Amino acid sequence: MVVPIIGVNHVSSDILWMYYSIGVLFSIIYFTIFIYRVFFHPSISTKLLPTFFILLAPPSIGLLSYIKLGGQVDAFAYILYGIAFFIGLLLIFQFKQFLKLPFFLSWWAFLFPTAAVTIATILMYNETGHIYYKWIFNVQTIGLVLLIFYLTWKTLQLSVMRSLCVKE
Repeated sequence: MVVPIIGVNHVSSDILWMYYSIGVLFSIIYFTIFIYRVFFHPSISTKLLPTFFILLAPPSIGLLSYIKLGGQVDAFAYILYGIAFFIGLLLIFQFKQFLKLPFFLSWWAFLFPTAAVTIATILMYNETGHIYYKWIFNVQTIGLVLLIFYLTWKTLQLSVMRSLCVKE
């Protein structure tokens, strides 16, 4: 789904729509497999719990690509943003649980999806002009900056203690 964001000025829109459709198909498959794994298999390792945030990325990046290809916000764009926003809310309500976990490098998995939904929010503001998107964007940006500082601080802290990359 990233190809249309980059290639919109370089490649035919037919090719970009093909890439986009493949991305949508595989994101639906990925989401289904992920949910199946959560409900029907043993709990994932503590180290991997931050990877739950990756669920934010497909609808967020999908929205960016869709607007780049279509040039406007329509019903499908609102659906993509709504999915990303809802998943984000679910994960925010679980954040206290994440903070109880020991810090691992996998915590950096929080960053990309959080940045993607933040970019999707400012795009929604730029395209629609609705002020509440700007408010949401400001809150998300503050959270994103705090997350970057926290991840950097914890990574440096473990690096200094020489316990960043150790065997279990």
